[in-house]
Amino acid sequence: MGHRVRFDDCTDQNGKHTTRIIYATDGMLLRETMSDPLLSRYNVIVLDEAHERSLQTDVLFGIVKRAMMARNSSSNEKQLSKKDDLDSKIRKKMKDRARQIGLPPLRVIVMSATLDVETFQAFFPKAIMIKIPGRQFPVQTVYTREPEEVCYSHVSIIVLIQERDCNQFWTFLYILWCIYCCPFFSQYLQ
Repeated sequence: MGHRVRFDDCTDQNGKHTTRIIYATDGMLLRETMSDPLLSRYNVIVLDEAHERSLQTDVLFGIVKRAMMARNSSSNEKQLSKKDDLDSKIRKKMKDRARQIGLPPLRVIVMSATLDVETFQAFFPKAIMIKIPGRQFPVQTVYTREPEEVCYSHVSIIVLIQERDCNQFWTFLYILWCIYCCPFFSQYLQ
């Protein structure tokens, strides 16, 4: 498993530890399509948080759809041969290239908590919707007993220690926003 964010690429394309799962920003995937429009490195692409649309993500959806159509052997070839415009020629070349190098079909999973399903089902051919009902849990906001003028991690630890001493069962969700917080935070929880 690896990640690619901005200038940080922790993936291995070749070698002993080839990365099987890659977490990447939409910008990184879009940048990769410039050199590999068929997305030949991937068999499945998960586009998460689809409702957070921007120009960049909309372009990415179009490119991913084009790669999916080129790699899908069942797409309608009669439509490609009838048209003589530049777009049809590009799609035909992509399909020929995908067939030539033997790429498997590209599967695309679009995920969102607040998705306009009909729009995406119309955009992606033969899309299947799987609806998973959400659950909500009660959330309580907790504050420190005294005002604190230290960093976010310190204040969070103070709140955790104060609440832990109340002898009640608590489940905490704490998002560590930087790599330096992890060791600092874990020493206080033991």
